[in-house]
Formats: sequence, C-alpha cells, structure tokens
Amino acid sequence: MNCDGPFCLVYFTSTPRPDAAINHTWTPLKAAVHIVTHRRIPANSGDLSGKEAYHPHFLPSKNPVIFTHSAASSQQTPAVRDSWREIEDNTWIIGGKIKLVRGPAPLLDSSWIDDDGTYFTAFEADKEDIDAAIQHPAPKTPFKLVYDAWDAHAVWQVGNAFVKITIIAGPLITREYVTLAAVHAMLGLGFRLPNVIYHDEKGSRYFLIMSRVVGEISHKIWPSLSVDERASDMGGVDGGQIPKYYLVAKQESGSAANFDTQLQLETCKALGMDCPGFVFYYCDLGPGNILQDPADGSIGVIDWECVGFLPRAWILTEFRVSGGHDLEAPGDGYDQFDYRVRLIRKLLQMGFDHVVEQWLSLGKS
Repeated sequence: MNCDGPFCLVYFTSTPRPDAAINHTWTPLKAAVHIVTHRRIPANSGDLSGKEAYHPHFLPSKNPVIFTHSAASSQQTPAVRDSWREIEDNTWIIGGKIKLVRGPAPLLDSSWIDDDGTYFTAFEADKEDIDAAIQHPAPKTPFKLVYDAWDAHAVWQVGNAFVKITIIAGPLITREYVTLAAVHAMLGLGFRLPNVIYHDEKGSRYFLIMSRVVGEISHKIWPSLSVDERASDMGGVDGGQIPKYYLVAKQESGSAANFDTQLQLETCKALGMDCPGFVFYYCDLGPGNILQDPADGSIGVIDWECVGFLPRAWILTEFRVSGGHDLEAPGDGYDQFDYRVRLIRKLLQMGFDHVVEQWLSLGKS
C-alpha cells in the first residue's frame, strides 16, 4: 500500500476479524488509503452552495458538535501530569511504577538515545526507589509536557521518545502497544508509526514509552502548505474494547463509561449502521496526530490508543460530530474546520454513509 500525499484516511477491510491473538492470519486483508483532493472552502465565504451537506456549521445543530468528557471524573486519582518524582540527579520515578535513568550508555533493550549522545533507560522501580519517591511530594521533571487532557492523559517528550500515561478507560480496553504491534505487522503501510520501547500498568494507569516519529504536526504545518498539499491526503485488534466515548450510551454524571463491545454494538444497530460490515479504523485522525517530515515529505501517524473494528458508516459520522478533527485555529484563507471539511467532502464523494441525525436524536451530544 502506498500514500500519494501527506494526509491519508486509513482504514482496512478484513474478513475474518482477528479474535484474541495479534498474530492471527488476516485473510484476506485489504488496505485502502484515500487521498483528499478537493480545494478548501475559503474562510467567510458567502457562497454556501453545496456546503450544507458536509460542513460542520451545517449539522442539524447548526454548530459543530463538540463532545467533551472527563475521564478523571470517575477515577478519583491524582492527575497524571503530576506523576514524576526526581529521586536523585538523572533518576526519576514515574507514577510510582517506572524508574527512568539517564547515563552514558544503554543498559537494557528499553534504552534510547538522546540528541546529546546520552541514553535513557526505563525499567520497573523496586520498593526502595518507590519509597524514595514518596519523600519527594512535589512533581518534578525537566521534560517537556507536550499533551495534557482531562487530568487523565499526558505525554512528555524525553529525548527521542515519548512517555505517555493514561487513566485506563476499562479493564478490557485493547492496549495501545497491542494495536501498534498488529499494525507494524501489516505490510506496505506507506506511513511511519512509533515503535514501543516499554509499557506497563499500575492500578488504573497505563504507561507507554514509544519512539519519536519525525515531523511537524498538521496543526503547525497547515498554514504553510499549498492548496493541493492540504487536500492530499467492533473491537480492538485483540478482541478487546475500544475507548470510543461517542458510542457509549448516555450515563449519569460521575459514573464510569461502559465500553462493553456488545453495548457499543447495540448502539451502532440502534443508529441504523450495518452490523456486521466492520472495517479496521483509526478513530483519531485529527491534525494533531498526523506528522509530516519536512525533509522528505513522508508521513507519520501517532496516538494509536483508539483503533479497532467499527461499522463503516461510523467513519463519516465521527468526522461530522467530532471537534477533535478541527485545526487549533483559523488562518489566512482557511478556517479551523478546513482539515475536517476536506475529509468529509472526500468521504461523501466516495459514497460513505453517515448516521449523524440518528446519533443526535439518541442524545449523544
């Protein structure tokens, strides 16, 4: 499979669907990358001809449906951003679970190099280290926090890797390292994705260390791209659950989301989607997760936490209801919906169906 441009919508049709093991033979496995090739709608355009069919402004609600939630609201745990403790020079305890050391040489397979030639190594902390961390109540880390959401999801850049901590949405959720292993096993992807360096869990927290994918996120590079470049382009892979809040039945405030696959399937059927009729779908194709290497134009895709088999009609539906696919801000000659509008246009042209009105009527917003 190849990718002819920087922005690709990736989904895979597969029959049969893998069961529990990621090394299941997928036969046949058919991959398709569809390139977005339509020109953008100018910001503040007075010509609305044809826009009603796909522009977020013209959803039934007349405004983009921005779904928000607080994953931490039901967890009663400290924010993951406060997980770091420095117990001595170049030594940190992360989340009371992982010990991270920096030194002149690699120590284990879970080591990676920094640009200055030093190495980081991650491994499980022992009781003595954890006790030492308790004596340092104030969070302390020299590393850049690059993502922080809902007090339950944070990412730091550590040398040439990223350390990610997430409040686990449920015990049966497919872990991101499993998804990455399965996608790495696919041949001819046409884009880069991270390699897993280390992963672990403690209580409700999931720890993942993965290699850095070279490139600038689409939020940053969108203003500098030409029109053509902007236009270019049920269940987890192991049978586990997908943390897809949009498919969770409305719940009482403060209660934990139920990602039971059967319940999500019932929601999909209630929305009128074809079940079965599942495709392997990357559910978080927002501009913050698509990177382009300025050196050669190659593409990387990060954040594989929410990936799995879902009804085909959900793809277009999600792009129409999810504000997570918008640019961070409007720019010269384009609005913040530019990225999402292009994808919606192409999906409509390709004949994708959606169930936006049904989704709204079920009170998902």
